[in-house]
Parts: sequence; C-alpha cells; structure tokens
Amino acid sequence: MKKALVLLILLLLLPVTASAFDPWSKQDVALETVFQILHLADWGQTLDLADQPNKYYEYNPLLGRHPSRSQVNLYMAASALLHLGVTHVLPAKCRPWFQYISIGVSGT
Repeated sequence: MKKALVLLILLLLLPVTASAFDPWSKQDVALETVFQILHLADWGQTLDLADQPNKYYEYNPLLGRHPSRSQVNLYMAASALLHLGVTHVLPAKCRPWFQYISIGVSGT
C-alpha cells in the first residue's frame, strides 16, 4: 500500500511538459489572493483550536478532532499549495468557478 501511494505521488509530481497552461488574468490573481487570505485566517484559527484541545475540537475529518500544531501546519501548507497548483492547471474558463467555490467553502 505504501509503495503504491509513493508511486502515485511521484507520478503526480512529474512535470507535464506536453501542455501549456492558460495565462492568469487579473481576476484569477485577485480570486486566488482572496482564497489564500481566507485560508491563512483559517490556519490561524485552527492553530488556536489545536492549542486548546480540552475546549475546542476540529470538524475536518482529515485532521481529526484534536490535531497537533505540526499536523495543522502540514495540512494547511499542503492545501494552500495544492489549491494554487490546481488553479494553475485549470483552463482559464474554469478557474473562476473553482476559485469562487473554494472561497465560498473557506469563507463558511
């Protein structure tokens, strides 16, 4: 199982040289900035939550009810980079949809 997961990750990290990605518009940059700001605020709140496990708990099933600070930092950093990567590879006409949905989910 671990070997398959490592292989999958390596395959996903290989550069895609056969395609050129659409350039970013000013709207794409603005929407990604808004998402990353909201994500950063969520990161801070989740770190506060991790510091007070007897008072609060996390709803995110990927982090578990009482994540450590290192788990929060790893998850949030990875998800910020993943969002940026997915946004970059999406066609220009799909980017705003993905970003608006992400902002809506993150904002709640």
